[in-house]
Amino acid sequence: MSNFKHLIVAWNRDRGLLKTFDPVLELRLLTEEAKEFFNAETFSHMLVEYADFVFVKTGTKAKRYCNSFPSSFFKSDYANFKALMDWAEEVESEMISILASKAEREDFKVDLETAIHLALSVVIDNNNKKGSEKVNGKVVKSDNQYKPEEVLEKLIYAN
Repeated sequence: MSNFKHLIVAWNRDRGLLKTFDPVLELRLLTEEAKEFFNAETFSHMLVEYADFVFVKTGTKAKRYCNSFPSSFFKSDYANFKALMDWAEEVESEMISILASKAEREDFKVDLETAIHLALSVVIDNNNKKGSEKVNGKVVKSDNQYKPEEVLEKLIYAN
């Protein structure tokens, strides 16, 4: 995963998203991705939603680290951010557990770790097709994007 972090941070930087940190927005974005993962019906869709969650979580960290707060707020701000990241780590761990369990029953031409790396590559590529327009703090999709789960299916399945 670490080899993707710089690409995710660059994506956020290039869209001017590192200038502010809104914990309420970040929690909303992370929760949205978690819901999409747990509601996904196919393995490739689950992988894409997991990659989306990791993408948002990495962006959340970068935004927080780029923005300082007055020292009087630092202790409570740090505690709140740590709680958010602890929750995100717990959700991510559960996602991995579910993916591993489901992967045992799938006919792959790659292993789970490779499937996750491919999902991150596909999600990053697809997100790079977005512009910079935001609605409610979220960068909106563009007509240039594709269905990442369809691309991923071709990459991971043996048939």
